Order: sequence, then C-alpha cells, then structure tokens
Amino acid sequence: MKTGTQHRRRALAIALSTAYALGPQWAFANPQDARVIAGQATIQSQGNQLTVTNSAGAIINWRGFSIGAGETTLFVQPSASSAVLNRVVGPDISQLLGQLKSNGQVYLINPNGIVVGAGAHIDTNSFVASTLDIADADFLAGKLRFLERSGAGSIRNEGLITAGQGGRIALIAPNIENSGIIQAPDGNILLAAGRKLEIASLDMEGVRFEIQAPTDSVLNLGKLLADNGAVRAFAGSLRQSGEIRATRMAVDAGGNIVLSGSNNVMLRRRSFVVLD
Repeated sequence: MKTGTQHRRRALAIALSTAYALGPQWAFANPQDARVIAGQATIQSQGNQLTVTNSAGAIINWRGFSIGAGETTLFVQPSASSAVLNRVVGPDISQLLGQLKSNGQVYLINPNGIVVGAGAHIDTNSFVASTLDIADADFLAGKLRFLERSGAGSIRNEGLITAGQGGRIALIAPNIENSGIIQAPDGNILLAAGRKLEIASLDMEGVRFEIQAPTDSVLNLGKLLADNGAVRAFAGSLRQSGEIRATRMAVDAGGNIVLSGSNNVMLRRRSFVVLD
C-alpha cells in the first residue's frame, strides 16, 4: 500500500516528465526573463503578444529570446532612429517563428545561433542579428564593433525580414544562410560571415571583417531586395544562386552591390536584377 507521500512523489514525477516533454515547445514562446541593463523598458504580456516599450538606447538581457508561431513580440520605441539591444544570456538558440515588430531599430545578439523560420515575419525600421557580441559601451556610443566570444553559432533565415524605407538589415555570424526574403527598400542589406567585424557607419559602409577559416560562409538561395539601395556580402566562401536586386551593380563606395569572398565566390549572373 502506497502512502500519501509516495502518491505525491509519483504525481510530481509525472508532472516533471510532462514538463520535459513539453520543454521544446515552451522554448518557442515569446522572449523570457528580461533584465534591463541600460535605459528604461516596460514589458507587458497579453495573450500571444509581448510588448516592450523602451527608451532610446535601451539594453535588455534575456534568458531566452524566441517567438512561437502565431505569437508577436512588439518593441515600441520613441522614434524610427531609436535602437534597443537584446542580448541572450541563456543557452538556447533564438527560434523566431512568429512576428517581431518595431517602429525603431532592433538588435538581437545570441551567440548560440538565430533561426528565422518559414512563415515568420520580422518587420522593423532596421534589424541587426548577430551571433558575435557587441560591448554595451560600443552600442551606446553608436560604434558597430562585433567580436566572437566563444564558438559563435550560425544564422539561418527561411522567413521574411523587412526594413522600413531607408532602413538597414544586417546578419552577422561565422555562417549565414538565406533561403527566405530580405527586403530593405531604399536601404542597405549586409551579410557578413566572420569572427570580427567593424562597420564604419550606420549606412553599412566601411566594413572591416576578419575570417578565421575559409568555411566562414554566406549562402544565398533566397532573395536580397534593396531597390534603390545597396547589398553587401562578405565571407570566406560566398555562394549565390538566389536573387539579388538593387539599383545598380558596381564595386565602389556609392551604395551599390558589393560581393566579396576572400576564398571562393560562386555566382549565377542570371540571378541578378539591376534596375535602371
């Protein structure tokens, strides 16, 4: 005959087994466990939406930053030029399967890796995703210097990433794969695969980067669309078989398409659309 204590232990074991079984599903919920490091931010959760209202230059550390399918994370910022830095300090990759929205600039730093799933939509004025870290002081000073801490993960986009008119989208990691759509009308798109990166300006110009091995790679199977803007890709190995579209194609500092591979570059010219 089992005692009441034994029954309670058995019930607890069943509950824990169920929790572990559901663990991967819970990992895809909206961002969790925030700690504001700089600036101000208020965080409210209602239904499937998490709303963060932050001051310009806010820095938030999260235990996990994922968005489940059918869920929305919204950053409300003072203006389109305002920026918020989100850094993941937990062990999990960021699975962005729902919607991420903001009227301002959103930075997401996760050394474990970042995946934008099919059906996901990131719609911000500007979006910077990196598995390399950026120092708080550099972010607050507007210095875009990214450095690998240890074993930086990859970035993969299968969804839709859009920036506002004249906005910027940057994906920074040792390995980057795009099979979705990245769109920045009148703006700038940057894919940079390396271990150390410095960007001279917010217009994604003056890029200095270091690769550790030729395997640091960019693979574009999808669409990079920057009508009236610029697309730049830097990597040890660069493979392009998708579509890249911008105003004109040239290698200069005038805001054009620049493809740079220090080890290997494979292009399909028919994939390029150059607008008059």
